[in-house]
Amino acid sequence: AGPNNRQPQGTAPAWPVLRATLQQPLTHLAVATPDKYVLLGRPIAEEEAPVDREQTILMDELATTTGWTTGTIVENGVVAGTMVSNGNAFVVQDYGTGTKWHGPALKKSLSEPLQDFRVTVRLKVINSVKRFGRGDVYLLDANGAVIGQMSIRDHWAGYYNMWAELRAGPLEPGGVSIIDEHGSRAGVWNQFDGIVQLTRIGQTWEAYVAMVDPQTGRHHTRARKQWIDKSNQYQAPLAQVQVHAGAYGTYEPCEVTFDWVKVEKINTVQAAQVPYIAYPGDVLEIDCERHAVYRNGEPRLDLLDPGSQFFALEPGQPVALGVTPEGVATVELTYRERWL
Repeated sequence: AGPNNRQPQGTAPAWPVLRATLQQPLTHLAVATPDKYVLLGRPIAEEEAPVDREQTILMDELATTTGWTTGTIVENGVVAGTMVSNGNAFVVQDYGTGTKWHGPALKKSLSEPLQDFRVTVRLKVINSVKRFGRGDVYLLDANGAVIGQMSIRDHWAGYYNMWAELRAGPLEPGGVSIIDEHGSRAGVWNQFDGIVQLTRIGQTWEAYVAMVDPQTGRHHTRARKQWIDKSNQYQAPLAQVQVHAGAYGTYEPCEVTFDWVKVEKINTVQAAQVPYIAYPGDVLEIDCERHAVYRNGEPRLDLLDPGSQFFALEPGQPVALGVTPEGVATVELTYRERWL
């Protein structure tokens, strides 16, 4: 569906939101009015070639546990109980028993070991004042040693506060916690429904936590931090990913759900190469009112060309937008008519 053949009403300019659902990979997306444009990424020059900077190695919707095996290690606890798929996600069937942390864990090997990578997991950890629990993701090397971990947990009895820890290296003998906090204030990550993400490119580790709006898919209540591994402590290739839902002692556990797991290989972009910015099924949003750009709900102003200008639609005038490249995406246009 094209964005034109519309005519905003009202007495004041309307700020549009364009939502492009991709049907082909692309290195750029441009939306232009007669006098302004917004450009994401960049076009390919004659002597250049497109390249996959982010290459999906694993995209598992967790519709089945086939291909997953029982996990072997959980920190400060034991593997117990059973995790199953309900056809849409991994859920806990039984936490088993234990005096401290305990619960099921499943792991999956990657098709190849990865030096530069990004691991993203969508999960829910539903807590309460009485509940005590965690949803963890372990990044493992070929020998099963922990090279990184992501944890969303409520580990206070009688205190309603979700905590996030994203770390390079194992808990013992002392990894580096890149994010280790409850967000901007206590409680903002309660009833967590969002993503956790760890990226390693060279010596740079980046941790990202965000809640996801279930209606719009946009990320909010976010934290993003980096750490430089100057002494190359945590450089083992990533070979396996493990998910774990934990209960503690006899406390009522949180409700933990793993919705999907994505692992990407990060490739080096050479001279005369232009990276793809999005792939089929991805959604790019240009929100002119908020002066924001999103890819699959994640704010991505880094994709915005510096010459871009967000624009408004004049009331009573037919919408005249050009979208290029043509035929690569389904484009939806929405706006709120304004009266002054």
